[in-house]
Amino acid sequence: NKSHAFNAFTHLPFGRKNVVMDATGDRHFQAFRSHSTSEVFHVQTKLDKTTGQQAILWKDILLPCPDAKYVVNGTKVVSFMTGDDFEDLIPLRIEHHPHTTLEVVLRNTGNKTDDTSGNTITRLSAISPLEAEPSNSPTQAGKLRSQVGRPCYPTHLSKSHVSSTIGLTGRSATTALESQASLESYPLVIVDSQVNQTTGIMAAIDQHFNNLKVEMEKIKALKTQLVQTQKNIHQAQHHVEEKQQEVTQTQKQFLSPLAIIQNRTKVLLSKTYELHESSFPRLFIILPYPEERQDTFGRLTSDQFRLFFLCECTKHTTTEGGDILDEIHLANHEGYHISKPTEFFEKFGSYILTVMQMFKYGIAIAGAVVPPLEEINVVKGMDKIQKYIDLTENTIGTMIDESISFLEQQQKRTPNGAGTTDQIGFDELEGLEYPDLSCLKSYLRVRERAYVLGGLYRIITVEGHVKWVCADHSQTNRRDDAIHSLGEIVKVNRGIFMKKLGAVHVGVASSTLARQIYDAMVKAQPIQKLVISMGWQTTMDDLIIFTDAVTQASVKHLEIIGSPTREIVVDTNEGDLHDSIFIRLASRGKIQSLHLGGIDDFSKRVSSSSWMTSQQLRVFKYSPSINPREGDTESFLSAILNNIPGLAELQLRTSQVESLVVLVADKLGLPQFSVVTDLEANCWNSGVVASLRFSFQRISLTSTAPNGSGETSIGHPEVNLNSRTNLRLIISNYEPESFTEDLLSLHSKYDWPIGNIDVVASNFVFYPMARFLDELTEMKAPKHLSLSIKDTLSVSTRDLQHMERVVGRAQYVTKLGIYFGKLKAEAEQEKLRYLHGPIGKRLTKLVFEGDIPGPCIPALLTKDLLPMLKSFKAVNMNLPFVSEDWIQYIVAMASISSGSRDTLYSGTSFRNVSSIPPPESTTSTYSLRDGTPLRKFKINSNRLQPKDWVTLIRALDFMTLESVSFQNSSFSLEQLGVLVDHVPGEAGKLSAVSLQSLNLTWTDIEEGDDNAVLEQFTRLKKKIPHIEIIYGDSEDPIFWP
Repeated sequence: NKSHAFNAFTHLPFGRKNVVMDATGDRHFQAFRSHSTSEVFHVQTKLDKTTGQQAILWKDILLPCPDAKYVVNGTKVVSFMTGDDFEDLIPLRIEHHPHTTLEVVLRNTGNKTDDTSGNTITRLSAISPLEAEPSNSPTQAGKLRSQVGRPCYPTHLSKSHVSSTIGLTGRSATTALESQASLESYPLVIVDSQVNQTTGIMAAIDQHFNNLKVEMEKIKALKTQLVQTQKNIHQAQHHVEEKQQEVTQTQKQFLSPLAIIQNRTKVLLSKTYELHESSFPRLFIILPYPEERQDTFGRLTSDQFRLFFLCECTKHTTTEGGDILDEIHLANHEGYHISKPTEFFEKFGSYILTVMQMFKYGIAIAGAVVPPLEEINVVKGMDKIQKYIDLTENTIGTMIDESISFLEQQQKRTPNGAGTTDQIGFDELEGLEYPDLSCLKSYLRVRERAYVLGGLYRIITVEGHVKWVCADHSQTNRRDDAIHSLGEIVKVNRGIFMKKLGAVHVGVASSTLARQIYDAMVKAQPIQKLVISMGWQTTMDDLIIFTDAVTQASVKHLEIIGSPTREIVVDTNEGDLHDSIFIRLASRGKIQSLHLGGIDDFSKRVSSSSWMTSQQLRVFKYSPSINPREGDTESFLSAILNNIPGLAELQLRTSQVESLVVLVADKLGLPQFSVVTDLEANCWNSGVVASLRFSFQRISLTSTAPNGSGETSIGHPEVNLNSRTNLRLIISNYEPESFTEDLLSLHSKYDWPIGNIDVVASNFVFYPMARFLDELTEMKAPKHLSLSIKDTLSVSTRDLQHMERVVGRAQYVTKLGIYFGKLKAEAEQEKLRYLHGPIGKRLTKLVFEGDIPGPCIPALLTKDLLPMLKSFKAVNMNLPFVSEDWIQYIVAMASISSGSRDTLYSGTSFRNVSSIPPPESTTSTYSLRDGTPLRKFKINSNRLQPKDWVTLIRALDFMTLESVSFQNSSFSLEQLGVLVDHVPGEAGKLSAVSLQSLNLTWTDIEEGDDNAVLEQFTRLKKKIPHIEIIYGDSEDPIFWP
């Protein structure tokens, strides 16, 4: 039998004899042995689909080992497999342990046996009878009996099997007979074992039955309880149904007229919802007067009501937060007296009744919501209404009911009216048409302007619907639209509207256009700054309208100028009135800065009595020239100082410098300035305080001789007196010789040291000013110097020698800029050598324009030799492509390297400047500080090759540059990608890049795909969140984002 049992298996050569697999290789077996024997038996495994593992069913183990109690692996108990809830999986199973023999621990059957009493008879079948001791003693029988129950082999033993075994041993016949006698006692042992097993099974069945009986009793009790619960639920449902029927019946009795009211309201609102041409509010109600509620018969009469409009707040006008009602509500207005009540109620009675019922019961229609009266606080914020009627939370309901009752009685008495509400078919109701609303005003006693009827404002929603809403709900909606409209109107008039700054710069040609702009300004208020040029002959009405608009628009900074071809013209017969209008501007509204320009003789015409105190005004500028030797000027200045107590800056224009200075310093006296303390005033009078600053701005010297030489005149230099009061004197039409003499005289007379010098030289003969500055600074060196020479064509080498000495004497140079153009001329090339002296070492801005000859390029200094340079600009006009030498120069200028350019390029030696010798050495009093990085880099109108663009971009230091411009150049989308890649930083992280502005207007980038361009802009914005990109047409640029 043993050989027969294993003839279907093949032992695999895994080095372990207990690993058994089916010959097909598809099935696995687990090796077992009894706890007390060494014989091994095998049980086929099953694939557990729950866990995906091989497992052995417990019932398959019980087949050879009925008394199996549990299984162990060495000293560890093998547990049954469980699920996620740790409950045993059914049917019971254990996990497969390949290459391992598990031991089966058997139950104790109750027989008095030794440790191997659980073994089956199969154990003996493995022992040859010839090896057994032929003894019938009890001990021997016990040993034989102890082998019963061995689970590994079949328990049935035939006599033929015993005989064949005896024949094989070759033992004696006696021994064989004794062995057979012993074997005949084995069935008795088997019978005893089977009886014990049967008894145990029956006991287990009895216990299970008893447990089942107990559970059945519990289930029976639960069923009884469930039946009772279902009965209770059924009774409750029946009770609820009865209550619902009662409620339904009540609703039918109540909602029948309410449903009709709601349907009538829906029809009315839908029919009037598309009144695009409506010029009057469409929703209104009536409320009775408190003092005349009833007549002698206790009834209300038609002349005892007042009409009130409703605000049509919808989803288009809702507000966020606050206490503003966001549904249709009463407008906070005193209402209107009805002048012809009988005719009014005949015409509008049915309509008002519908609106009143809507107001009482509530409704939601066409995007509008009216809550029921009892759910809202109607009287909150209705202070204007409460002046006329006793409107409180306790009285509003009664007043509404009385009004509805009156209207219903009116309908009954009307020949074509309906007797009751439910008799009016809502299909028969007609909404108000435009003519009906247009005649509404004729029945009301209206005093204010029509466009604010009932305190409501007309708006148009995005769908084109007309709504009349209160000021609270119209503000947000109107302001966005008004700002857009203001920008469009200003643009049509060729003006500029800076939305972020709230500034308007516009020139107006007629009063009609001006009124359009004023109206848009008032709607888009507040306006921070208004610069307006009036190009027509203004009348008193024009100026009154203008003043009202400025006040209503809350303008803070106002500048009035004449047109380029004409000044503001006023009627001489009404001159004083005009002037008083301008003075009124300074005292009204929120104006903090007022600049009057283009109004001749204003200082002469305005009287002292016209002035009013202007507490908020801080800056007053008057552009027309004044004569300080005339009595009107002293009166004019006194009025300004006396009526503007908070004045911080006063700008005046004159051709009499010394006279005006004497007038301010001696006759008026600085103590009248509120910003000057007594101590400072005493110091001024004693000459201790250095209180004069010479600040020359907007200087334009023009030659009066036909050949461009000879006498010159100063156009608009500006002198700043007393830095503490910021009194500015703007000088005009002055001869340079006398001008310098006057300034030197003032300087000597008052011992005023020069605090600042700011000179802008452009298109004029520069020598008089250069010589004056040289002489002035020789007397005492300035502390700060600001000098811009915008055109070297007007500056001679002699002028540059003067300026070298001025620059060398200054303690600090805040700005020093030079503009070179037309370097093809030898005279201009000669001026380049001054960059090697004090001017070059303290230069802050350098500009080249036009084609630069090749021989000049080696003489140009780069950033490493211009330590203070902050701004570099190169403009090459009308050149197809620039030269290689020029490319090397601008790359060297942009390079962050501080080493020699000879190490950067192998081309022309940039150190070879022998052709242009440096100027003679000049003694300097300054100490050169460490160099500053380049902040602005502008390469405009340059046509570079793609490879040159890459070289230039990679030389830029975006960690220090603040502004980069490639305007009107060959910079394309490809170069933009290179630039974005070169910018350091990662998207989403805090950027340390200094770049703030990138100007790409009129570049080849416009030829690229718009989506690709915006994609690169977005990448750059992620790296530099604070950057502003300018592209498109330079005359109408696009600022992104």
